[in-house]
Amino acid sequence: MSSKSDPSIENATDDSERLFVDEEDTKHEPILSELQAHFDLGETLGQGGFAKVKLARHRLTNLSVAIKCMDKIVIGPELKRIYKEIEALKSFDHPNVCRLLQVIETNTRIYLVLEYCAGSELFDYIVKSQDLTECQARKFFRDMLSGVAYIHQKGYAHRDIKPENMLLDENNRVKLIDFGLCANPAGGLNEQLATCCGSYAYAAPELLRGVQYYGPKADIWSMGVVLFTLLCGELPFEDKNIQNLHNKIQKGRFFVSKSLTADASNILHRMLDVNVNRRITIDELCSHPWVVAGGLKPVMWKMPCFLDNLDSEIVTMMSKAFNMEESKMALELKKWKYDEKTSTYVLLRMRKDKGKALPRLRCPMIKPKAPLRPENQEFKKRSEESATPTRITRAGSLRNRSPRPGGVKRQAAPEVPERISKRLKMANEVKTPARRNPPPVPITPQAPNSIRSPLTTPKNNQATPKTQRNECPTPNSMKTPVQQKIEVKETPSTRKRVMNAINSIFRTPGPKNQKDTPKVLDEKAMNNVSTTACDDPDRVLRELRLALRKQNILCQQKGIVQKANLFAGRGLIGGA
Repeated sequence: MSSKSDPSIENATDDSERLFVDEEDTKHEPILSELQAHFDLGETLGQGGFAKVKLARHRLTNLSVAIKCMDKIVIGPELKRIYKEIEALKSFDHPNVCRLLQVIETNTRIYLVLEYCAGSELFDYIVKSQDLTECQARKFFRDMLSGVAYIHQKGYAHRDIKPENMLLDENNRVKLIDFGLCANPAGGLNEQLATCCGSYAYAAPELLRGVQYYGPKADIWSMGVVLFTLLCGELPFEDKNIQNLHNKIQKGRFFVSKSLTADASNILHRMLDVNVNRRITIDELCSHPWVVAGGLKPVMWKMPCFLDNLDSEIVTMMSKAFNMEESKMALELKKWKYDEKTSTYVLLRMRKDKGKALPRLRCPMIKPKAPLRPENQEFKKRSEESATPTRITRAGSLRNRSPRPGGVKRQAAPEVPERISKRLKMANEVKTPARRNPPPVPITPQAPNSIRSPLTTPKNNQATPKTQRNECPTPNSMKTPVQQKIEVKETPSTRKRVMNAINSIFRTPGPKNQKDTPKVLDEKAMNNVSTTACDDPDRVLRELRLALRKQNILCQQKGIVQKANLFAGRGLIGGA
């Protein structure tokens, strides 16, 4: 379903340029929650002076629909046409007429839930294709003819037939839309009409003259203009000046391409005949030689109505979804209230008639959830009664912290996703070695000429002695914020990698014939290694800085990192 603005003969007032406020600004209306409870609104498919058509998804069936949104205030005195359109759509049940699924009305709004046509307008298809063969044009015309013949049989005249009011579904089947100007005279279609309405280029000459006319005859003229457009790619009567266009339509003179067949030329001249009495009828069109060319059967407008005979399989599905007995569900559907049950049944029935599998029904009447903010997505708030708030470290391990002094509580930490919690559970099962304080291994300072590459080993192939670091962890209260941020839970594997890295830095004495010259270093090494049991990081840094200066090594402190340069043949000092 779509809606586009086009020049209209009648009621072209300034109000037609106004657009009603979008749905987001009408949350004060209680019934709007019903619309949002059953449908997920999407993009805007089209809009005109009095309506906006939005794409939506039916929550229960997960199928696409089109919602025509209209503002009663903007429509004003023409509101009676909207009710006439709703009444007409409720009486239609034809594959070439866009079906009405549901009607939702508020004090200021009217929402028509209609069948969604995945294709484009017939007008856009013609413009894109440019040259259509007679076979392609025949297919579209037969669909249009079947739909128009059906609504005529129902006692309605469309009065605004044009390519813009015809949509194509996924199979390129024509669907008639926009019955806002339709007429249903009390005396039947044999009763003459007097209202001048429609689009100028497609309007019949008797309608433009302002005299009384017959609705079906005016529709046949409009269908002739559409057929000419399909076959020739242009309008039969066209002029920028309205008066000149009016004169051309009154004369009824147009030129047919010589490439068209005789039957095609004949049907065009019989449909675009200014003499109403000579103009072809709808029954003659259904069996015209051009329409049945190629062995086709006459156009059938009588179609089996699926609103009369309910499908037992669909009724069973809906009774389970709505938690109702099948007999009660069948009685509710036969009332055709055009509510949530009607829209669900019609959507499922149309899908089944197309030979597609029926979708699994979801829980009805689900209120839409507000979109989660990025910072709150997939997380839940933790209870404020907990005495030891939990935090997650960079490595993903959980640690408990004592409450802040003064009764100030830290903000609740986000909940750990399930996939991470499984890893943490496995990591927590590995026990950390017990605390131990072995005596430090004394290491004599190395001479400048004893510096070797980490990959070299002594001639006696003896392993370099390993030093064991102090395993006493520093309390969280004594750590700096940076240390707390990058803290990693220690496991045997990580300890092993750290010890290997430290051992690779140690240097062993080199050959005696090595020259006593300083070597340019391209990697970090250590001048001395020792241990400490001090828990104060500032004190450790201060002692380290004093030790470096005693060795005539200049250093510079940045945060908790001590950087030193090679000086006077001494070794290189890394950070601490």
